[in-house]
Amino acid sequence: MSTITFEHIGNYNVRLNILKHMYDKLAKDGVLVIQLADEFHRGVDYYENSKLRSNLIVSNIKYITNDLEAIGFEILNEFIEKQYDADGNKWYTIYAKK
Repeated sequence: MSTITFEHIGNYNVRLNILKHMYDKLAKDGVLVIQLADEFHRGVDYYENSKLRSNLIVSNIKYITNDLEAIGFEILNEFIEKQYDADGNKWYTIYAKK
């Protein structure tokens, strides 16, 4: 489970490698749950490989679900929260099975 982590990794290659490592370590039929926010102010685009800025702008939930599926995960469910946090960020929770 990853909660409030991935949106603070502004380097796409690092995030993708972490997801691949999680897939490798997850047991067969194991479930990965990722929660991340969208539209952080002063964030980097999803596919950017920034070394200086950490906040991530997802802008499209398919970016992360496409990466998970390409790694081998099956997307079980995805939620786009109807509410925003105090900073105006939208939150995603994604369930994926190995």
